[in-house]
Amino acid sequence: MRRVDLVEFLTARYDEEAAIVRDGVDAGESNISVLDLVDVETKRSVLSAYAAVADMDTANPEPEFAHGRAVGLGGPVRLLALPYAGHSAYDEVWRP
Repeated sequence: MRRVDLVEFLTARYDEEAAIVRDGVDAGESNISVLDLVDVETKRSVLSAYAAVADMDTANPEPEFAHGRAVGLGGPVRLLALPYAGHSAYDEVWRP
């Protein structure tokens, strides 16, 4: 299996979560609300900000610096991945 980077990993998890939430909202499930979808989209926004600022090159797939300054989102993005630590594609190097 190809090793995925942290951004790819989280994007895939958020795609899965969004699909589950949308299906639940459409089915009228009482334990799922539109706020669950907002939660997923908020996490996507943090991930997007991290990916946009960072130079995502193969030599440094989870950079802490870009354009000579600290990115500062590496730690929080790693924390966002922690709930998925049991997933088969989770890489222990991401653990905060």
